[in-house]
Amino acid sequence: MVQYASGSIKFSGLGSDTDWQDVINKLYSIESRHANQLLKWKEDWQQRLEAFRLIRTEMLNMQTALSSINSVNKFLVKTAASSNDKVATAVAGADALNGTYTLEVNSLASQYSWSMNTNLFDKNDVICTDPGGGTFQYSYQGAQRTLHIPPGTTLEGLKNTINNDSLNRGVRAQLITTQTGIVFQLNSKDTGSANTLILQNTDNILPFGPMSFSSQKYDEQPGRVSLTTPFSSMTDFINSTGSTQTFVFTIDGKKASIAVPDGATIQDLVDDINAWGAANVPSHNGEPIASLTGTGPYTFTLAKRDSVYGAGTYSDDLLNALTTSYASAGDPIAAGAAGDYDFEIIGPTGAPMTVSTGAFGGGTLSALRNFLQGEADAVTSGMGVSTTVSIIDDPANPGKVKLSFGPVVNDTLRGIMTNPYGAVTDVVDTSSGPLQIQLTLTNSDLPGQAGDTMTINIPQNAPLTIGQLCDTLNQGLGRRGTAKLVSIGGGQFEMVIETKSAGHSVTVNKGTLSSMSYELPVNSSGWLAVEGVNAEIRVNGWPAPPEYVESASNSIAAGDIIEGLSLTLRSVGSTVITVANDMQKIADNVTTFVSAVNSFRTLLQSLTQVTEDKKTLDPGYSDSLFEMQKGSILTGNYGVQLISSRMKSAVAQAALGFVRQSKDPLTGYVSGDVFSSLAEIGITTNASQGNANYGLLDINTIPGLHGLRTLEEALTQNAEAVAKYFSTAGEGVSNTPHLFQYSSHLMGVAQPGTYDVQYAIDSAGDIISASINGKAASIDNSNRQITLLAPAGDPARSIALNIYDLNTGTHQGSVSIKEGKVNELLSMMNGSEGMLGTNGTLANLEKNYQTIIDNIDKKIEQEDARLSKWQRTMNMKFSRLETLLGTYNRLNEGLKSQITQLNKSDN
Repeated sequence: MVQYASGSIKFSGLGSDTDWQDVINKLYSIESRHANQLLKWKEDWQQRLEAFRLIRTEMLNMQTALSSINSVNKFLVKTAASSNDKVATAVAGADALNGTYTLEVNSLASQYSWSMNTNLFDKNDVICTDPGGGTFQYSYQGAQRTLHIPPGTTLEGLKNTINNDSLNRGVRAQLITTQTGIVFQLNSKDTGSANTLILQNTDNILPFGPMSFSSQKYDEQPGRVSLTTPFSSMTDFINSTGSTQTFVFTIDGKKASIAVPDGATIQDLVDDINAWGAANVPSHNGEPIASLTGTGPYTFTLAKRDSVYGAGTYSDDLLNALTTSYASAGDPIAAGAAGDYDFEIIGPTGAPMTVSTGAFGGGTLSALRNFLQGEADAVTSGMGVSTTVSIIDDPANPGKVKLSFGPVVNDTLRGIMTNPYGAVTDVVDTSSGPLQIQLTLTNSDLPGQAGDTMTINIPQNAPLTIGQLCDTLNQGLGRRGTAKLVSIGGGQFEMVIETKSAGHSVTVNKGTLSSMSYELPVNSSGWLAVEGVNAEIRVNGWPAPPEYVESASNSIAAGDIIEGLSLTLRSVGSTVITVANDMQKIADNVTTFVSAVNSFRTLLQSLTQVTEDKKTLDPGYSDSLFEMQKGSILTGNYGVQLISSRMKSAVAQAALGFVRQSKDPLTGYVSGDVFSSLAEIGITTNASQGNANYGLLDINTIPGLHGLRTLEEALTQNAEAVAKYFSTAGEGVSNTPHLFQYSSHLMGVAQPGTYDVQYAIDSAGDIISASINGKAASIDNSNRQITLLAPAGDPARSIALNIYDLNTGTHQGSVSIKEGKVNELLSMMNGSEGMLGTNGTLANLEKNYQTIIDNIDKKIEQEDARLSKWQRTMNMKFSRLETLLGTYNRLNEGLKSQITQLNKSDN
């Protein structure tokens, strides 16, 4: 209720029936006038403080909105449409070039995977019954991991042990439920051929145990695999799992699946394999495939019968003779003089033999076959096998024949250097002679290279580490093969050379690499092993066939292959990726900027507006300033004026570091920016008083209005320039690129803006003086560079430029550090000194206002204490008055009684 500035108390009479509390209350209301003024005053400041908190909230909203478009990559939205999204999809960044990209996907990147061929019936089946427990060992990415498996562990428990291992670097075990049982599978986390997963040992884990040949160490020669773990007796059990198991292998392209019942011995397995071989592999002529060698202990061996094939170096004429098709065996072949041609034959033991054609200087295809057959017989005569060099029909050329050197030993061979190394920096010993590494292509998967031998030579006494040797081999191998280092435990490594295509073989001659061993091929024994491969793609026909660009992942990051374009490969095939600007989303980003600025300006207008028809109270009847004036809560407030002025100035001025585009009339060079102000993009401030949008930003949509572009016209002209105007952040650029180029600057040291540059060149072409922003710059003539290193605090400090024009004389130009409008506004708000910062404008205003409110609260507390004391005093005074009046009242009543008695006496 409105209180008068003054008041009075009217007494109705004296006596014991007087309402003294009412009297005190009325006196209290007069005495409380100052306290009431303090409360009104506090309320006024609280409203101001709340108004600034509204400003903070709205500024935070603007900060959030602008942060969503504060980089060119966010602002310049592009679409990337795939003509066949089943093959590949793409996401385009701002730096992706608009246009089309033809993408050919030849293969997808895959993971390494090991799947157990033997199924279990239940995930809770116990797979470790040995009292001492078991061992599960694998290597991933070259690092070996060995896990102890306690007795009683189930299949589910093994999976969890592997997956929950704290040292697991990315291997996941899983159980796959099929119609016939549970399949155990081990997968690498990452795709690609480099992320190698090798299952090494599964001791005392059933059914991985005796049936898991891949868990043992194998010695493999071409065409022969031997289990190095010996059997003490031919009657040793090979299956003691309690159920029938399966042994799977492939030989001469034929896959065998041998059932091994519970209780079967190693001899039983050998007999069953050989029985299958006699019925299914005629090339063995009934000879055994599997055998037990030795007199005890015995070694299990699984071998191919024919394992000799041609390899080596040839002159061009003989190479043509070996690779060319002929109409008949009697056709003459093109060959040079006798003794010009050398080649090698690789025997089952892997030992190469060089054969010279000194006795053969020409002849027919049949004569060449007979000669080579004789040499092959000589090589393999003492090895218990025979080699066939024959003339066969050429499937690629019907009606013609070609030479055949017998079956390829394996689909893929991996040669491992037997010399272990402790580190990649260990030196390879080449003192005994040069190293010669040959990769022979026995299949024609690379056009024009069938039968070709690629040789890599390492000189004798070459200062070479094992790591450098791998790099040298990979440069020579290209797509044909890969050399890499594989951990073998104990801190040692072996070098592995892998061929990449089926039918290729590795031959190593001379030096310390002459001794080779071989690993068991995948898809053998009780496991189905799938090797990880890289994705292979070709972009716009590049690289030329048969090459492809490789990626270890099917998710290819922007810039890894195509600048600004990230790809997701889905299947093999072809698709066309079309990249274009998304004009609607870019326009929406412009609208986001305008809406954020307008929303903030609208709040400031509502908090500072003056309303002429507002009803006000006379100062004599109100203690609140806002009830006495036409203005709003923050009308005339200096803090609001400061914030509003800085924001309007930032929006109205040209973007920092942006220069109007111009053409030098003398040189013809065009420099500057396509857009350097909001008006050039079609955005202006509404200056029509009385308009609903007065003082706010307007986006022009009417062509030709006031000679301005529309936003649509600006985007059509150069959408990239629009995006840069709004969202560039600290981009350095030379405005006179024919004189010098921007090199670098330190973010936070050099400030956005445009700075004059001047330098002088003497007759020798050296920089003799230079300045940036009028300050002397440091000169580096060896690199033709100038840098402003001092003084501290100079806005151009740390800017470095590369000088191009070294003609004698003085040269002048300018350099800019660009800051788009979005980041300029964010810079004003962000940081401890920014408007939203702990030491910024709003924080200081809020602190000041809170301090004023706190001081008023102290005064109110003091006044409340004074009034409380005053009230107690008044209560005591009026209590004494009541007592005194009661005394007088009783005296009065006594006098009245006496007078009455006297009157009666007179009568």
